[in-house]
Amino acid sequence: MQSVLLQCYLTAHTVTTVQGIWHQIRGEFMFVNFLFPVEKIDLFNRCQWPIPVNIFLSYKVVLALFTTVITIGAPIYAGLRYFVYLTNISYTITAIYFLSSAIRTVTFEVLRRKRNNRRSEVIFNGNIDPSSLRKQNIIHALLKFSIYFEWMARHLAYCGALIVTVGFYSFVASLQGMSGRTLFDVNFHIMNSVIVLVDLFISASPVKLFHGVWVVVYGIAYGVFTYIYYLLYDEVLYRVLSDWSDPHTAARYFALFVFIGSLLSNLFIYLLYLLRVMLYVNLRRYLLSRSEERTGLYVVNP
Repeated sequence: MQSVLLQCYLTAHTVTTVQGIWHQIRGEFMFVNFLFPVEKIDLFNRCQWPIPVNIFLSYKVVLALFTTVITIGAPIYAGLRYFVYLTNISYTITAIYFLSSAIRTVTFEVLRRKRNNRRSEVIFNGNIDPSSLRKQNIIHALLKFSIYFEWMARHLAYCGALIVTVGFYSFVASLQGMSGRTLFDVNFHIMNSVIVLVDLFISASPVKLFHGVWVVVYGIAYGVFTYIYYLLYDEVLYRVLSDWSDPHTAARYFALFVFIGSLLSNLFIYLLYLLRVMLYVNLRRYLLSRSEERTGLYVVNP
C-alpha cells in the first residue's frame, strides 16, 4: 500500500515539476524581464544545493580574489592597452561580478546572523534598539539595489565568457595560427568559461531569457568602440572579425558575430539554468521520498 501511495505521489510531483518548468518558460515572455525583477532576494544569496553556508561563501570569496588579482595584475604587465580587447573586457566584467557578489553575499549573511541574534534578544530580554533596526534596514535596501548592477554583470559575464571562448578558438586562434595553449590563453579563453558555468550551477540566482538583449547591446557597443579605435589609431584589433579598412564588410561580419553569438550563448545559458532547476527539483523530490519512506508518511502535495 505504501509503495502504491509513494508511486502516486512521485507521479503527481513529476507532473507538477513539468508544469512548473513550462509555466516558468511562459513567464519569461513578459516585458518586465527585460529589466531585473528581484522577486526573491534570498535566491541571490545562497547556493542552489544543500551545502553549508560557509562553504558557499568561501567559494564566492576565493573566485572573487582569483579573478580580481588577475584583473589587477594583467594590466600592470600589459599596460592599459589590455582593456581594448574583448577577451580582457569580458574577464574584467567577470571579476566585477564575482567581487560584488562575494561582498554582497558575505554582508547579507552577516546581517542575517545579527538579525537572528537580535530576535533571540527580543524573545529573551524584550529589548529593541530602533536605531540599530533602521540601520540594518537601510543596509538591506542598499544590498537589494546592488543586485541590479550585479545581475547585469553576471549575465554579461556568463554569455561573454562563452562568446570569447568559442570566438577565440573558432576564428582568432585557428585563422591566425595561434596554439591557444599558453597559460594566458588557458586562463582567459578556457577557465573563464569554466568558472562561470560552475557558478551557474552552484548559485541559486535566476536567469532571464530576455536579458540576451543586454548582451546584444554590449556587443554593439564593443563594435562601435573597435571602429572608433581604428579611426584614432589606425589599428585593427580583430582582423578576422572587424577589419575596419573595409567598413561595410567589417560591419556585416561583426553584426553577424554579435547577434548569432548573443543568441546562442544566451539560449545555452538559459537552458543550463533550466537544467539546474530541474536537477534541484528532482533531488529535492528524491530526498523527500527517502524521508517519507523512513517516516511512513505520504502526501500528494507537500
